[in-house]
Amino acid sequence: TTLDATLLVGVNRTALASLDALSALQPGCLARTLLPSAVGVRSLELHTSLDGIAVLARGGGLELGVDTLLDNALLLLTDSFAASIPKAINGVFGGPIRGMLDGVLKRAVASLTNSTCVAPPPPAPPPP
Repeated sequence: TTLDATLLVGVNRTALASLDALSALQPGCLARTLLPSAVGVRSLELHTSLDGIAVLARGGGLELGVDTLLDNALLLLTDSFAASIPKAINGVFGGPIRGMLDGVLKRAVASLTNSTCVAPPPPAPPPP
């Protein structure tokens, strides 16, 4: 199983170049160089397979029978829809979950952009 994500992070090159080394290390200063409309999660894909899905029986008697019934039902479903289930799961990741993560990323960038960017202190004068 693998998870692939494509993120878009647009940076204002002029603003980034204007930061000194100390400011570039401060999240609030660095975040101000980001272009809010060009930040987001563009794609999210989960690549998975259905191999090895099983219900493991822990006890005996009736529980074993119920677990075997569930295992056989899952096997029937996964065999019948083997090609569709991974695509459906990938669709959920590429749709609602991607949208949720995109919103979280945009709110985090907005929060960082609104945080303080303290100018570094001026360099100390040279010794006499």
